[in-house]
Amino acid sequence: MRIIAILTKRLIGMSLRQIGEEEDPPISLQAVAQLIGRALGEMVIEPLSEVRALELHRLDQLLMGVWQNAKNGDIASIDRCLAISMRRARLMGLDLRPAAYVGPDGIEVGVANPPAIRVEIIGNPEIERMRWLEEERLRLSGETPHSVN
Repeated sequence: MRIIAILTKRLIGMSLRQIGEEEDPPISLQAVAQLIGRALGEMVIEPLSEVRALELHRLDQLLMGVWQNAKNGDIASIDRCLAISMRRARLMGLDLRPAAYVGPDGIEVGVANPPAIRVEIIGNPEIERMRWLEEERLRLSGETPHSVN
């Protein structure tokens, strides 16, 4: 059970030196690093789908805890709901958008093959959505970004 206590201390951000000094008797930071390394090496890596499902469940539980207050207009709860929703969207890949296809002549021509598109992770979803909408408007109108007044 000692290793669980050490791993927990490391998880909350304690340095190896701090952990070693708190042990009874104290141990060196090298010994702490070895214990942590050995414990992590023995861990079983869970399949991504299981980890994602567990994280989604946790986020759903957290959302349920603040949902009613958010619905009643509590600003802090609304903010928390949005943060949880953004984390959930990232986890599910909803904040991914298709990258444009660049043809052999070097001209960007849109998505070439939807089933096999390359995606890029976007930053702020609202800013990126607005940028993407403007790019699409320009593309559909035939304008280029430089010709917009």
